[in-house]
Amino acid sequence: MLLKLDHPNIIKIFEVFRDEVNTYQILQWCEGNKLLTRIRREGSLTEGLVAYLVQQMLSAVSHMHSSLVIHRNLDLAHFCLYEEGPLEKCLLKLCDFELATFLDKEGARLKEFVAPYDANVDVWSVGVGTYLLLCGALPFRGDNVDKVRGQIAEFKQTRANPEKSALDLQNLTDTASEFVLTLLNPDGEARCSAQDALHLPWLKSAHKVKKPLTSKAVQGILSYGHKTLLEKKCMQIIATTLPDDDIKDLVNMFQTLDKNGDGEVSLSELKDAVDAASKRGKAKGSKRKDEVTDSDILKLMESIDSNGNQRISYTEFLAACLEERHYTQEAAFWHAFRHFDRNNDGCISKQELNEALREGDELGDLVSRQLIDDMMKQADANGNQQIDYYEFMAMVQPNKEKEWHQFHALADHTGPPKLPPSPTKKRGKEALTTCPRCQQVRQIKDRGDKLGLLCAACWMSEM
Repeated sequence: MLLKLDHPNIIKIFEVFRDEVNTYQILQWCEGNKLLTRIRREGSLTEGLVAYLVQQMLSAVSHMHSSLVIHRNLDLAHFCLYEEGPLEKCLLKLCDFELATFLDKEGARLKEFVAPYDANVDVWSVGVGTYLLLCGALPFRGDNVDKVRGQIAEFKQTRANPEKSALDLQNLTDTASEFVLTLLNPDGEARCSAQDALHLPWLKSAHKVKKPLTSKAVQGILSYGHKTLLEKKCMQIIATTLPDDDIKDLVNMFQTLDKNGDGEVSLSELKDAVDAASKRGKAKGSKRKDEVTDSDILKLMESIDSNGNQRISYTEFLAACLEERHYTQEAAFWHAFRHFDRNNDGCISKQELNEALREGDELGDLVSRQLIDDMMKQADANGNQQIDYYEFMAMVQPNKEKEWHQFHALADHTGPPKLPPSPTKKRGKEALTTCPRCQQVRQIKDRGDKLGLLCAACWMSEM
């Protein structure tokens, strides 16, 4: 489920492991703890701050629904803060997709037991959470389900007359009251969508962390457009493995570009951002030899937009804007190589290359059998019908091809392919290195005399 979602306000999943009994998910770590825990510590919140938090919630929900995913268990307890720091600058992450499910098509409904479910059930949940943040209490309270349903029925009768409404909205501004009543429409058919809710007047009061597109990012995007399919795939993999600390500015930049909050950047949004970056450059007196024209932007969109819908996803944007320091690190390439090396034998076969490139919706349709054959011929320097680590490096970074092939020529190919020493990557207080058992680059700890140094996944499999 999470693998289908790609949004800055949705928790990121890295890996999944299964044994005979359990399934283990390696998810993004949120240092800021639960949103509710933080709010209890903060006390009262301003309307502007609540609007900022709710806007992030709706942005995540809008992306889910555009991907035909319904959460069905959405409440404030399932939102976490990615990091410690002021709430005014926090990044919310929606998590806990245990009850989430897919819709067959947009606008479809699910029937479970007696109650019908459609995407707008999540919008109702956001409305309940908004009321709780603004008023400090749940809108409908009772000791059991029947009492809560009775209060909702009463609210439905008085909703048209705010003065007689069962909800206490007197201390809210008119736009905040209108927002809550719009989301808490008991008629699911008439309730607004998450996308429409993002354009309601109250959210204009939301505090926004704005980060305009920089000229450096524009040049990075232009460069990304000329990269090969394999290079783009590797950069997308690297973008998903980098901690958000390393790409915080890019996350803010993406959210600034995504004006309608749907989790994607459209052609018009990208054009406006590039034009604004160009004007800022001229205002500062910088001289650019090559101005970016409308034709350049269209070509740029076509080169970045892998699935041809004239929209750029979150990961595509991050990959396009990565700086060279991100994707030239050996640790980053190690992660990318492991993604292609499905059976962890130290080499990439033609089948593994095909499976990895076809995985997901972004690049799969662009992969042909002839393209795979051409990639293998280009990369397989020793003719053994496989791509080892150094051949992989040479293919993904052609400008370093001579350097890598010289190193590769010194390797002993009489036995199994030899991988380079495991890179160690610093991440705050953590150290990532290779687990002796699964050979994945992770944080490892000493698990005692019997187990020794193991990653968390291997340790749990022994429990």
